[in-house]
Amino acid sequence: MAAARALGPLLGPQTRILTLQNGIDSIGLIQAHVGATTVRGGVIYVSAVIDRPGVIRSPGGLSVIVADAGSGDPVMATFFDACARATALQAEPTDDIRSVLWEKFSALRALSATTSLLRAPMGAILAHPETRALQRQLVEEVMAKLAGMPASFRSSMSKDLARGKPLELNWLSGRVHALGQQPGVPTPAHNTFWRALLLYVDGKTGF
Repeated sequence: MAAARALGPLLGPQTRILTLQNGIDSIGLIQAHVGATTVRGGVIYVSAVIDRPGVIRSPGGLSVIVADAGSGDPVMATFFDACARATALQAEPTDDIRSVLWEKFSALRALSATTSLLRAPMGAILAHPETRALQRQLVEEVMAKLAGMPASFRSSMSKDLARGKPLELNWLSGRVHALGQQPGVPTPAHNTFWRALLLYVDGKTGF
């Protein structure tokens, strides 16, 4: 959150911070440093990989931002108008960003775990009865739906793992693991995936 702490002097009355980080905690974490009025939550659905520093490649497919409309906030309205004129970016406003965050969190948590630990794309995972059953268990634990997911899909965390980069494990698997510590909320499959990937959270590729 060092970046969030440094934003203060850069903010003006017409500034909005749109956070697109995965997970369900980013809005509150940033608001703790800059206040609630300038922060808007959002999610992004995009297939992209970092080829090298400063170069992001998108093979196409999903490229949609869903963002908090801010109860008629004119600054956000200007943002959505600008996105409507863009050729490669679709932005959709919502008045219930918390539900949208949880929906993506639920799906991504299940997808990131299996595509990372099994080192396989979603098509291969769903093609085998045993790994399909494992995917189903993860999905049921967070009530996610995977209908229409491309067979070649790999989560960004899976790609980071393959490249030896740090993982967002603690904001996905780790967050569900923490929720699972509450009485009456068992998440055994997610606990297993979280523990299995802990050795790679800082970017290790092997021993």
